[in-house]
Amino acid sequence: MKFRFKFNCQTYSITFDDINDEITILELKNKIKKRFLSLRKSNFHLSIDGINKLDEEKKMSEYNLHTRDVIHILNEINNGSISSLSLDQPLTLEEVRDFHTYPLLMHRLVEQSHPQDDFDFIVLVIHALMLESGFQMDAENDYDLNIARKSSTFYVIRYRHKLCEEERIRCSLAIMKTDSLVTIDGVVNSISQACGKLSFNISNYLHTQKE
Repeated sequence: MKFRFKFNCQTYSITFDDINDEITILELKNKIKKRFLSLRKSNFHLSIDGINKLDEEKKMSEYNLHTRDVIHILNEINNGSISSLSLDQPLTLEEVRDFHTYPLLMHRLVEQSHPQDDFDFIVLVIHALMLESGFQMDAENDYDLNIARKSSTFYVIRYRHKLCEEERIRCSLAIMKTDSLVTIDGVVNSISQACGKLSFNISNYLHTQKE
């Protein structure tokens, strides 16, 4: 089922392959949290009209929700009142100052690439940094990394740069995870000697949330 979720003045179109109209509103909320990192610690509610919140114990069918309907996300603030949720998102990863708010770019990558584990999220961050630097994925969709995922521990991402189109310069990143070590091999053009390698421990770049 496909819905449009409205956060303040922004609307996101999301497709869920594993839901039907017999799930509860609470179950739908939990699935939304998995797609939007910044909502995982937010006390929010769902609404059809942007004012009245939906009863989380009721099923979607009781509200006559259909695919492509607009669902508003409302934020519960300290005094118990309800307001439309505003995501004060940083523009780039460099501007991130907490663990719950990310650039819109990261949300789009998560929505379309569907990361499954820590390594997938690390690859998404690496890819986001490349996009922020002006690189474009050598594919039709910059935000879907599934075509670059060769296995659960190995990605090969090919890029072009918008300033080097005439020179037909291409580069690729091979990103591999071995136990807790992530290794990135970068090559500019397949016949070039321009290459680089970086390795790091994945645990140094993960934030463990406390329940």
